[in-house]
Amino acid sequence: MKKFVILLLVIGVLSLTGCGMLQKIGIGAPDDAEVICDIVNGSKPTKITTDVSYVTNKGDTLQGHYVTTTDGTDTIFEYYYEKLATPAESLASGSNERIIVSEGTIYYKDGAYYYGDEESWKPGTGTAFELKLKVDPELIKDAVINEDVSTLEGKVSAEDLESFIGTDLGAVGDATVVLETNKVNLTMITVTCETANGTITVRTSYTYNPQDLFPEDDSAEDAAAE
Repeated sequence: MKKFVILLLVIGVLSLTGCGMLQKIGIGAPDDAEVICDIVNGSKPTKITTDVSYVTNKGDTLQGHYVTTTDGTDTIFEYYYEKLATPAESLASGSNERIIVSEGTIYYKDGAYYYGDEESWKPGTGTAFELKLKVDPELIKDAVINEDVSTLEGKVSAEDLESFIGTDLGAVGDATVVLETNKVNLTMITVTCETANGTITVRTSYTYNPQDLFPEDDSAEDAAAE
């Protein structure tokens, strides 16, 4: 479970549509798969919203919600996730809750970051989020593509899934992957797979509107320039 919690903190990097009739890949269709994969790999979103649903083998449902927003080299990462409480955590809370929640926001700006209740920025390394998907059409099995060549659904083996989506979900057996685009940019990825401890579904949407993460700083700079 600890590995799963760590996964939830970094999973911000990740539905079937009713648009058009799905066709099995046939003659010439691999080119269509490559078109969709090229769109995915070339997309540069400014806001990424990920919802995770994890149903354990014992029937518990754990949810996660993550929003990564970028503006140039600046980033704000908001997270919420549920996990099964350890006996020590249940005792410490005094509530005996089986499921507990962790949530917070991490800010990264001009090479520094702050988190939680901290009031001062600390030096940090890294840059704004970069899409780390490297989808390869050759790794997709039993692929289907809709009529207007905007959506692709297929299977990806557990061995190939991490390199395909850039995140290790601990899959057991093939994962189902759905890639949705507007024929210009990636709009949605849905991944569903079995793990040793349950079933996980990760649904991530991508938008491209310009973001202004720290408008109060812009106002201060404008006032100082006057």
